[in-house]
Amino acid sequence: MKLIKHCNPEHNIQKGAKLQIGTLYAYHDIENEEIKDGEEGKYTFAYNFPEEIELDRRTANLLFSGQFKFGDDASELAARIPGDFSAKVDSFEMVRFTENGVVIRNSKVQVLRTIPNRLIFCMSLQKEGDPAPFVGYDDRWSIETSFAYKFSENISRLLLDQIHLERFNPEIGKRLSFSGLKNLGLQGRHGPVNYADRLETITPANLPTFDEFIKKVSDIPFTKPLRFAHEKEFRFTFELTDGNMIFPPTDRFYLLDLNAALI
Repeated sequence: MKLIKHCNPEHNIQKGAKLQIGTLYAYHDIENEEIKDGEEGKYTFAYNFPEEIELDRRTANLLFSGQFKFGDDASELAARIPGDFSAKVDSFEMVRFTENGVVIRNSKVQVLRTIPNRLIFCMSLQKEGDPAPFVGYDDRWSIETSFAYKFSENISRLLLDQIHLERFNPEIGKRLSFSGLKNLGLQGRHGPVNYADRLETITPANLPTFDEFIKKVSDIPFTKPLRFAHEKEFRFTFELTDGNMIFPPTDRFYLLDLNAALI
């Protein structure tokens, strides 16, 4: 398997083109309808609890956040889930409290998540020679999957070297002191995208743990609807932060001059 970038010839970096880095929000209205996703960076999880099930306090507070409060375990959620988090309760029937939580049934809730914009670079995890997963691109270039970590490091370095902070986000100079600027860095991450149904029926047999719920609702940059599963996407993300604040990019795309070390 390789990481393959399907592109137009003028964007093929192995033919001397600059590397174009996009953003999550740029996919809201991108021209190519095949890859356009008006909900990129947003996700709604719909959970259905048709039969009696016991939820521990932390899980109940997570799923019904802002609607009901069960005990004092809600305070840690904000720190663990960056971005906007809210819940819309369609129905709720509580059976009883327990020592560790609450028993519910016939309940439905929608968990709404929106995350800050960030830089992304998308490739497809495919075999060499596999057809492009979408139309509109007639060229490609590729790297070995074993090179993904180094590739991410190289992009981070090029971004920091070439993108002026004021162009990246004008708020940086206003909100950070000179000493604070020294703490700025790019947090990079890469991996395959998870394609998930927006509706999930939960019973005692498939009840996730609290940490599994946290991972699911936190991993929005790497979660997309099932209708995009044919893309087999492998994604690189980059987030500029000083350790306390996140500075989302303000442009839709950034072009990077490359060197031989990138590929």
